[in-house]
Amino acid sequence: MRITYRSVIPLFLALILILSIAPIERSALAQSGATFTYLPLVRRPGIAVEPNYTLYNYDDQGRTRLAVVGEVENNTDSIAWETFVSVRLLNGSNIVQTTTAGVNQLKLLPGQRTCFRADFTGVGAYTGVSFSIQPGVQGDDYTHDIRYGYALQSTGGRLNAVDGTAQNFNSFDIDYWFMSATVYNTAGAVTDCALYPGSGSLISQVTSEYYSIPFKNPNLLLSDSTVVLQPEGAIP
Repeated sequence: MRITYRSVIPLFLALILILSIAPIERSALAQSGATFTYLPLVRRPGIAVEPNYTLYNYDDQGRTRLAVVGEVENNTDSIAWETFVSVRLLNGSNIVQTTTAGVNQLKLLPGQRTCFRADFTGVGAYTGVSFSIQPGVQGDDYTHDIRYGYALQSTGGRLNAVDGTAQNFNSFDIDYWFMSATVYNTAGAVTDCALYPGSGSLISQVTSEYYSIPFKNPNLLLSDSTVVLQPEGAIP
């Protein structure tokens, strides 16, 4: 049988189609000297908002506000700096309101999580929420040794706040230090996210500083809550 140019075209197109629908995790061919080695492609999903976010209403000096609280995880192999989360309230496919919130850690290590909160006022009808990540600009690398104690404060079984003292055990001073608090319920959902902004510098190895972090969620049960603290600050 004689093979013509026209008869080969359908086979060539079929081959392209097969390759185009093959899994993303195909092996990549890498050259090493005079030999070739097949290396698996590594998928890097990036920084992601975890599905354990929650929403709640709270009173802010007579105004009802809506809070969206959740956490992000750095799924890369490098440090993420000053990450922001855009939060959109949706009514079907229509955007009701949008706001952008920074996460509670300036420096997010690979595999590390931290919380965020987005507050809305005058919210109309909404049926869902969506998120997108805005990565920040890389800063100077640093390692902290901030040690702290804490106690949970409650009234009538409701978790109100966490407070304690923090001390800088580094050999250098820390400017603009702060303490992040993430509240989880027993199902693992984030039920609140709050931040203590600090009073200024945390001087190296001197008197500790008292901090207090109130929570705005009116429905936090002490028996159903776990608080995770994360101290951080900028180096002068």
